[in-house]
Amino acid sequence: MLDKYYVRPDTADRVRSSWIGSAVEKYVHWLSECRYSSRSILRRIPVLVRFGEFAQKRGATQWEHLPDHVESFIQNWISERTRPKIPSNQRKKICDGVRNPIRQMLRLVVPGYVGLGRSCKPDNPFERDAPRFFEYLKEEKGLRARSIASYRHYLRRFAAYLERIGLEELSHLSPTVLSGFVAEYSRRVGWCSLRNACGSLRVFLRYLHREGVLPKDLSHVIESPQSFRLSGIPRSIAWNQVQRVLESVDRRTPIGKRDYAILLLLVTYGLRAREVAALTLDDINWRNDRLRVPERKAGHSTAYPLSPIVGEAILDYLKKGRPGRRGGSPMKSLWIGFQSILANDIRNFLAHKRALGRRYDVEEVSLRLLDRYLAQQSVKGPSDVTADLIEKFLASRPRQRPRSYNHLLCTVRRLFDWLVGQEVLQSSPVRTKPRRQTSQRIPFIFDLQTARRLLEVAQRLPERSKAPMRGKTYHAIFAILYGLGLRVGEACRLQLKDVDFDRRLLVIRQTKFYKSRLVPFGPKMEALLLEHLRAMGRRFGALSPDAPFFSFTNRGEIHPCTVSQTFHHLIPQLRLVIPPGGSSPRLHDLRHSFAVGTLIRWYRTGADPGAGLLKLATFLGHVDVNSTAVYLTMTETLLQEANSRFEPFVAPIIREGLRR
Repeated sequence: MLDKYYVRPDTADRVRSSWIGSAVEKYVHWLSECRYSSRSILRRIPVLVRFGEFAQKRGATQWEHLPDHVESFIQNWISERTRPKIPSNQRKKICDGVRNPIRQMLRLVVPGYVGLGRSCKPDNPFERDAPRFFEYLKEEKGLRARSIASYRHYLRRFAAYLERIGLEELSHLSPTVLSGFVAEYSRRVGWCSLRNACGSLRVFLRYLHREGVLPKDLSHVIESPQSFRLSGIPRSIAWNQVQRVLESVDRRTPIGKRDYAILLLLVTYGLRAREVAALTLDDINWRNDRLRVPERKAGHSTAYPLSPIVGEAILDYLKKGRPGRRGGSPMKSLWIGFQSILANDIRNFLAHKRALGRRYDVEEVSLRLLDRYLAQQSVKGPSDVTADLIEKFLASRPRQRPRSYNHLLCTVRRLFDWLVGQEVLQSSPVRTKPRRQTSQRIPFIFDLQTARRLLEVAQRLPERSKAPMRGKTYHAIFAILYGLGLRVGEACRLQLKDVDFDRRLLVIRQTKFYKSRLVPFGPKMEALLLEHLRAMGRRFGALSPDAPFFSFTNRGEIHPCTVSQTFHHLIPQLRLVIPPGGSSPRLHDLRHSFAVGTLIRWYRTGADPGAGLLKLATFLGHVDVNSTAVYLTMTETLLQEANSRFEPFVAPIIREGLRR
């Protein structure tokens, strides 16, 4: 986790070498889960390391000794880093900035430690009388998390007012109390805040009357603030002033390139600031000159024609102004089509292969790398592509695994062999030989207990503004991957019409090798899928048969890479013991685990595994039995079951040999 925030590995190693390094790393992992900013996390780590050194010098040898040194460390920190006569309010702010991260870490690593923390406001200020109000806003009114947060803000102000006047029971609310709150609150806020507070309070009062807390509906008492006609004419500037603003941007700097692109988006399309900030590379369709603006106000999405001026400004920023990420691998550069001297030939080659029924999606990614390399090397013609140039290209792609390297090499070889057949080249420049594969990766096999732990951890995933029902959704996805052996892409592409509850069948359409198949499921899986479907119905209302079965927005399916990233995020929490020679779990290992688990069940029930392999291959969607055999990793449990089957067969032969 530390490597995510530090560019230099020695810096992360220096933190880990501290005697409280594991505690610091656990705390950093917690901060990341709570979505703290990278800047905040990087500011806290040095304080914790210094605290550990300070406590160790004063005799602390265990984490349980750390709480005794918190206040002395803070006083030492203040005396070393501040002026003697610092104002008391500023001193308190510095102390809190040092004390809070230390206490947060100690709550995580020291059992029973509580400490003094910040006073937390209740999530629902009226939990006693209206415990389900926010669920009502979410499920019945369909409000977003940001709108619900606004309701929470104004209800806290109302609750504070009631506490100040001494009114404890909501059933004692009266028009006088409500008018008094509006009159007092209006003196402290503007017109917009008062309007939103009145609207939130009206909805709350209607809910209280519906639930029987109030005998009478008092929502009519809360009037909206007066709005006069033409009093709210929006301010605007003339077009010549807009041009002056655009011309004032210094486009020679990276920040200037970014600001110029943002201003053009605002001026050209009239977007909101949050809509510009939420744009991603996937929202720009360069091939069709389209700009998609998703997740607009009230859940709308809009597509615009991409203006050439806006497109050029965005490209200029992406190519010359966009900074790389802090740590990790650099962001992928923007794909704008094949650009090298072989661009047309590569497009024709891909069209030829796809016309023959090949997908060639992964191969296209490899050919993009070759195309970009040829463009960077300024290759002028097909004859300039030499064997030495191909070897340099392969060397520029650092691939440790022989299988990955050989896939790239074979894709390039097929391209040039096809060009030779099309008489574009006289001979292929590919002379490099494939690497020898000395070992195969041993997958991690999840037993039943480990799989249950994975599902429990997934179910506890916190919700996000753009990912409601996150825990329940991933719980269902991982369950279907482990319980039915689906590929992650097959699970993500499932639609509502593909789940037949009457026959308990999943319809897997046009998957790998263009194969479609029917996958039966049992009553437990049926109950899980039905519960997920009901939750989606409560969240999104009536669902179309073509809607994705697993979705956070009801408009698009969850991407398989997102599922894989979430899986790898959860794996450290399981604290798995990797067997000798094994490797860290991948998401695809759930499919391996299904195949091995099926074979173990056949052994235990007395079925013939050899006769059932063809059924298993059909169930998994394989071309033949040989493809299924790859998934049958030998585990200790499987070996024991096979031995128990083999011993009765070989025992008479052994006894006969002993008699002789």
